[in-house]
Amino acid sequence: MHMNGQPHDPLSKNGDGLGMGESPQVYRFLLRQSDIDGAEAALGKSDSGVSWARAGATKNGVLLDVTSSTPQRDTMGRILSVWRSIITPLDVWPRDLVDQVSEHWLREQIRGAASRPLTRVEEANYWWRLERLTGAETLRQLLALVRDPREVDDARWKAASTCGVVLRNSRDAGLVQDVLDASIDLSRAGAKRGPYARSRVALELVEAVTSMFESFRHWPARTCEFSSEQSAPVEPRVRALLTHPWAEFQWRTLTLATTLHGHRDTATADALAAVALARASTKGQDAGVVNTAAAEALAICPPTPAVREALLALRGAHKWETRVTATMALCALDDPALTRSLWSEWSVSRSANDRAVAYFILAERGTAEDLDAAVAALAAVLRWTRPDDDQIGRKLFDLLCRNGAASRARTELEHARRRKAGVPPVLEAWIEVAHPTLTSRVPADRK
Repeated sequence: MHMNGQPHDPLSKNGDGLGMGESPQVYRFLLRQSDIDGAEAALGKSDSGVSWARAGATKNGVLLDVTSSTPQRDTMGRILSVWRSIITPLDVWPRDLVDQVSEHWLREQIRGAASRPLTRVEEANYWWRLERLTGAETLRQLLALVRDPREVDDARWKAASTCGVVLRNSRDAGLVQDVLDASIDLSRAGAKRGPYARSRVALELVEAVTSMFESFRHWPARTCEFSSEQSAPVEPRVRALLTHPWAEFQWRTLTLATTLHGHRDTATADALAAVALARASTKGQDAGVVNTAAAEALAICPPTPAVREALLALRGAHKWETRVTATMALCALDDPALTRSLWSEWSVSRSANDRAVAYFILAERGTAEDLDAAVAALAAVLRWTRPDDDQIGRKLFDLLCRNGAASRARTELEHARRRKAGVPPVLEAWIEVAHPTLTSRVPADRK
């Protein structure tokens, strides 16, 4: 750490962030005074291997670019260490500086981080510098690095990962199109080292967009709903990415589709349904993850016939979480006959987990026609000590009291109070607030 509390640059020669022994404050002073000649002279005198150096200043007098006529890596590395020493002590990077950051500097940062495994301190220092990047120009430079076939795969992956930082900082949904287009191009192109390396970079770009949309809900004055202007350009690109045969790529794309809360593109919904139908009967860990992500994505899609068919197919998937997600999505279609069929299907299982799903469906979607079943379900729930039964029990009490069956709910409650285990304290406390007419207790001598 520097004396001012900022992290030092561990990539420098001598640990002070310069590699040449000069104080970073000297360069900050020269540059803030817009003394370009003085900065050039200081750089030139510091290393005989530098023929000349150019320092550009913004209107605030902050260095923007440093270049050298000598292409030797060691020489340029020492100049870049001067650049880092100037930037690192700054508390806040000015936006105009970030938007115009040298592409050469950006490439050097990413190459350096990808050339070898970084220590914990180096990794923290690397992200401390890059986490302030924002703006369309910076994203353009990153995508140019990502698309450059001459770059090593690790450097391209680091650049793709940094795109996520830029997107989250910029909060500009318009930049998403460029990132997804790059991901589509990379996922389709072949690579000399095989498709995995190229797909890994493309996958990181999808992750960058997903993290941006997921961060929307945490911003002030934002909701989980996106406007049509924001989601419209994303929908066709999601459909293009869904054609990738790699299971993990499909999973990440489905997760991206799920972040587009409230989208109403029927073409995308049918594309998601096609992926779900193709994998519904497959087994294995990858298939289970993809199927669950597909069910979650379809749950927020418009209920087209293809979506309904895919959800019905996922109801019989191998993974339990997938079946539950698909069942709940089908119950939300507002089809009483289908809901009653699903409840009956889950209620006959020997598994307590399956019966809990059935009771939840009944409590969530039940009507006045289902009161007998609701009473039986409440009796079963009050005998269990499962952690999720409080929520199911509350919904069953609400269903019975709402439909004029409070006396039947009271009877089951009294039976439970007479048993040794009694009623769970959390549920008892809720009943006292939500349904005070059911709070009469059985005398202790009758227990």
